Amino acid sequence: MILTAVLVLLQAGVWAGPAADDAAAAKPTLLVGVLTQQFREVCKGPMQSDWVDPHWEVGFTAVKLPDGAKPEPLAGKPALVKGAVPAEVRYGQRQPGGTGCVPMQARGDWVIGKNDIRMVRSVPAGAVLVSAFSAESLVAFTGLEAKQDKDEIVVSFTNTLSRPLT
Repeated sequence: MILTAVLVLLQAGVWAGPAADDAAAAKPTLLVGVLTQQFREVCKGPMQSDWVDPHWEVGFTAVKLPDGAKPEPLAGKPALVKGAVPAEVRYGQRQPGGTGCVPMQARGDWVIGKNDIRMVRSVPAGAVLVSAFSAESLVAFTGLEAKQDKDEIVVSFTNTLSRPLT
């Protein structure tokens, strides 16, 4: 199971209001989160489905990559995407597709994918959520590290960006 965390950083401050107009005014320019390849599930019948329309997402935000981008080495890893929100994009929490064509017992916050199960979690106060992002560049995000120390997993975060996170 993959936990996808997304942090959208802003050009001009943090958006803290619920109104879509306020979010649009913030104009996010950076997106940080786990890059995954996703698909759309098409139900063909009982216990049968096809996975079509491959695309890349950071968290649950669809990312349009620049021509020639090679995202495969970053799949399943934290990525830093620089770019812009398309003018026609929806602001607000995106509810990804259903629970799949094949009936199964699943939690309400699980999103079934072709290769994994992702979890939709609550959104931190002040976060700007977008349904799509047009990338100018895509690189590994090196500010997140996890390692095992005996029986514990230690996670460290370092701001590797040229601006504060608040």
